[in-house]
Amino acid sequence: MLNLKPHKTAKDSSTGRTKVTGVTPYLALGYAEPYQNNKGHTLYRSRQTVYLQAGKAYGAGGKEIKELPDWVKVEMGKLSEQALLDVGFSVSRSEAPSPALSRPFRRKVRNQEILESISETHD
Repeated sequence: MLNLKPHKTAKDSSTGRTKVTGVTPYLALGYAEPYQNNKGHTLYRSRQTVYLQAGKAYGAGGKEIKELPDWVKVEMGKLSEQALLDVGFSVSRSEAPSPALSRPFRRKVRNQEILESISETHD
């Protein structure tokens, strides 16, 4: 299920302050079809948004997309491997992106480091 609230928080019982306890990253990819109006200006129509999170793709309404449109694959090809890994996808530059079977351990460590640095700056 798509979660557009990427930060999980909890109240710290010792300080009463809210702390970030987890992160669920997502990416939003957008596409708008260009066309020429009668004055020769380029305009855009048919705006579409696809969200990537936890190795799955979702439409703007939150419904899972099983077959990725070609434009999504093209846009995903422009992303860094790390950005794709963060949202649960792995990619070989010669193949279409696919859901990652497992996230690398180093990312879990990095996310923990980020959470600790956030906590330190808010204490």
